[in-house]
Formats: sequence, structure tokens, C-alpha cells
Amino acid sequence: MTHGDNSGLILPPKIAPIQAIIVPIIFDKSRSEVLEKVNQHINSLSDKVRVEADLRDEYTPGWKFNEWELKGVPIRIEVGPRDVKNEQVVIVRRDTREKTIVKEIELKDTIVKMLDDIQNNLFQRAKEFRDCHTYDVDDFSTFESIMKEGRGFIRANWCGSNECEKSIQDKTTATIRCIPLEEAEPTGKCVYCDEEGKYRVYFAKAY
Repeated sequence: MTHGDNSGLILPPKIAPIQAIIVPIIFDKSRSEVLEKVNQHINSLSDKVRVEADLRDEYTPGWKFNEWELKGVPIRIEVGPRDVKNEQVVIVRRDTREKTIVKEIELKDTIVKMLDDIQNNLFQRAKEFRDCHTYDVDDFSTFESIMKEGRGFIRANWCGSNECEKSIQDKTTATIRCIPLEEAEPTGKCVYCDEEGKYRVYFAKAY
């Protein structure tokens, strides 16, 4: 899984159905004030951010924190009585777990910028992972060895034959994941057979 950790998904903001989840921290004496503030934040953010509030009474804030982390929502906004009093919120990023206290007046600008930062961070992290786990291979014995160890992606020549791809899959369980347009020119013979390569492609196992 490209975007995830031991706590669950980490969704890129551009594809996240919910970009920010507001979790109120409610005590009986301050319930109405906190919920009113939550509604104000939703109204303030909703024109720029896909935001929702978790108002379920049957779960504790800690339980909700864990659930929304599991679902990969990019940003969590915590609002409690102290935050209402101080005209602030607590923001937690899903990708880095970084926690920040932000004044209400700065909330919208901070959230919008943070979503962009998360999107860019996840892209760079995935790109670095791909680059560090991509191997250029020109012979099938090396191909088999790398795939046996499950080490990532292989960039290799392919003759264009479906039968050849099927043979590679049967022996290694790896399949062609993509033919990159910017570097599809082959550099020699097919990694599996003696035919001239027609494409430079990426192989990987499906999980």
C-alpha cells in the first residue's frame, strides 16, 4: 500500500472524500458551546474544504481519533471547551501525526495550505519509495531473484508478446504494471526471450 502505515490509510487530500474531520471534545457543562463552535467551523470551511463533524455520542474522542486515522482522513480538528475559550483549535496531520494549535481566525487558511502540504508530501514520499525500490534488469535470472525477495519494481525490456508476459507471470507472479510514455524505448532484447524488446516496462507483483 503506497499511502498507509500501521494505523491504516493515509489518503491524499485530492481524492479523500472527507479532507478534514472535526471531533468535538464534549463535557456536559460546555456541550452547547462546543457544538455551536463546531458548526461555525463547518460553515467557515465548507466552501474550500470537504469537512464533516463526528457528533456521535456513543464513542469517546479517543475512539474517534483512532477510527478516522484508520480511514485515512488527512486532517483532524479537535475542539474542546478550552479551545472555545481561547478561540483556537487543535489540528493533527494524518501523514506526519504533527499536532498544531491554531487560532480560529487563521483556521481556513491554515487548513487549505496544510492540505496542499500533505498532498505534496505524500507524492514526494511515494516517488522516493518508488525510485528506491526500482531496479533496472536485463536478464531473467536476476529478474527472478529480485521478485523472489519481493523487493519492488523492475524496469526491463519486453518484446510485446502476451505469451511472453504470461510466462513471466507463471514463473514469478509478476505482471506488467505500466508502459511509461516518457521512457518506453527498449534498450536491448526482451528480459525473458531472445526477441528484440519493443518496450521498456515496469514489472511488479500484485498484492
